[in-house]
Amino acid sequence: QKYSNASVVWMGDLNRNVHSSIVKNLMAGYIGRDTFKVEDVAKTKGSTHMNGGEAIDHIFGDHNAVVLKRGKHGSTGQGVTGKVLSGSDHFPIYSILTVGR
Repeated sequence: QKYSNASVVWMGDLNRNVHSSIVKNLMAGYIGRDTFKVEDVAKTKGSTHMNGGEAIDHIFGDHNAVVLKRGKHGSTGQGVTGKVLSGSDHFPIYSILTVGR
């Protein structure tokens, strides 16, 4: 409530793809209670983990305050399925955004 007009960008390793109920609820603005909707602003195609599968690392932005620059998002192209990348089992993603209301 204190910062109700703040723009929000949330990123991290959720170990869940965008089809999971947890991520669907998050994107719809519900995480145990009503909050605000977010959009997947990385829009990563393919795996973000060394074991393969769908993306489980995400960047989300408040759908009212974050604008994705066209074509500037996704995987960095680093990482190979089956191999650790510089000590991490996850691969990097990025998104170039304009943030603000």
